[in-house]
Amino acid sequence: VEAAREVDDARVKMNQERQEYSASARERLTKIDARAQELQTQSKNAPSKTRRKVKSDLQAFPSERNSVESKLSTIESSNDTSWKSAKEEVDQGLKNLEDRLDRVESKL
Repeated sequence: VEAAREVDDARVKMNQERQEYSASARERLTKIDARAQELQTQSKNAPSKTRRKVKSDLQAFPSERNSVESKLSTIESSNDTSWKSAKEEVDQGLKNLEDRLDRVESKL
């Protein structure tokens, strides 16, 4: 009985951890979206050569962003063994998006 309770407690804790991570990652993704929009707005006032570079750099952004969101959607329903892998993929995807925006920002 005690072992079953410990397993249930661990499962509840893991689910809570997933939900907290998911909320945090979604908030981070929202900030990334806002930053991308701001950079696109800023690029409109840049010289045409810079605008072309920024447009080129941001071209892959939507598909990369959608990939991260898709991975994030699977986290809450992932099993205990795939949870860590899915979390690492989302973390890496978010970092890649942030790095892309850093590169764009450096050109403006």
